[in-house]
Amino acid sequence: GSGVEYDLYAGYVYEFENGMYLGAGYTSYQYSDNFDDEYNEINLYAGTTFGDVSLDLEYTTGEYNGEFSDDDGMVEGDEYDFMAATLGYNGAYLTYGDFGDDADDALGSYFELGYTMELGGLELTGAVVHTMDSQIIDNDNNNETEAYVSISWGFDVI
Repeated sequence: GSGVEYDLYAGYVYEFENGMYLGAGYTSYQYSDNFDDEYNEINLYAGTTFGDVSLDLEYTTGEYNGEFSDDDGMVEGDEYDFMAATLGYNGAYLTYGDFGDDADDALGSYFELGYTMELGGLELTGAVVHTMDSQIIDNDNNNETEAYVSISWGFDVI
C-alpha cells in the first residue's frame, strides 16, 4: 500500500546511581492513506549495567485498531503484549522478543543479534533477525532470517 508511518513517543527514564534504570512511556504508531491501522501502547522498561555488560528488559501492552488473525484466518482480536530481554556487551547485543495475547499467533517471537557503534556523531547498527512462528510470514515453516542496517542521529531538546 501507499502511505506514511509517523510515530509519536513520550516517556521518562529514571537512572539510579548504581547503574540501574526504570522507565515508562507511551507510543502511538499512526498511518496515512489507510496504509495500516494505528497501534497505541504503554511501554515499561528496566535494566542494569555491570561494567561492559548490560541487561535490558521491556514489557509493552497495546491495542491495534485492526484485528490480528491466526493461521486459519480466524480473527483473534486487537490487543497485544510484547516482552523482550536484551543482553549487551561492548556494542554487541542479543535480544529475544515475544508477542502475546491476540498477536501471539500472528507475530510469534524472534532473536536479534547485532552490533551498535558511534561514528562521526552518527549511531550505526547492523543486525540479523530470526523470526519464529510468525503467521504473517508466507512460507511453510513460518521462520525467516533477515538483516538490516540502521543509521541514526539524535540531539537534546531540553
